[in-house]
Amino acid sequence: MNVDEYILNAIKNNLTDTEVHEWITNGNADDYFYRIFVDYHGLPMILENTLVTRGFELLKGLYSKE
Repeated sequence: MNVDEYILNAIKNNLTDTEVHEWITNGNADDYFYRIFVDYHGLPMILENTLVTRGFELLKGLYSKE
């Protein structure tokens, strides 16, 4: 799994499809950073904000192709 896949999986595991759609169509990259957690050696950790921004950009690209 590469970093982009890791980020997208973290977003998918923490936000509903509706939240992702709202985020991508009406939001900013910073809107959901506090809601995206990953497992770090058994402990929840908020995904670093630059990675959330990368995920936002990836999702915007995916949504624009649909």
